[in-house]
Amino acid sequence: MDTTPEYIKMNQKAMKYIPYYPTVGDWCFLKHDITSPDDMAHGLYFDEDIIIIEDRQYDNSELTPLYRQDQLQDMMNKSPGQLLWEFYSWYQDRQREATLVVRDKLFFRTSMEQLWLSFVMFELYHKTWNGEDWVKTN
Repeated sequence: MDTTPEYIKMNQKAMKYIPYYPTVGDWCFLKHDITSPDDMAHGLYFDEDIIIIEDRQYDNSELTPLYRQDQLQDMMNKSPGQLLWEFYSWYQDRQREATLVVRDKLFFRTSMEQLWLSFVMFELYHKTWNGEDWVKTN
């Protein structure tokens, strides 16, 4: 699971477009520290500021979702075969369009979660990650 600062930032910025409703099993970045022993008693597990929701609901303003690949794939609402083909086509198109410099800096991601989030944002919202924010695709 990608918990890098880059992926957290990509998800924080994606929240403008993707509605998020916390559910059990979600990986999230907590915007404030867990300090109460009661938090641990309610099934919160964390590594620094990363938590997995076990049995407690949160206000959306406290959390940034860190989408898993399966969650991102479900957002597309397509069959596995169709989804794989569209992802492959998208990846090939982006690779052809990018110059070597842009490809090295912006296109190649450090995880499959980053690639899948980039695909979902491109396909559903016509947005591309520029390293700082999701911007309209030309």
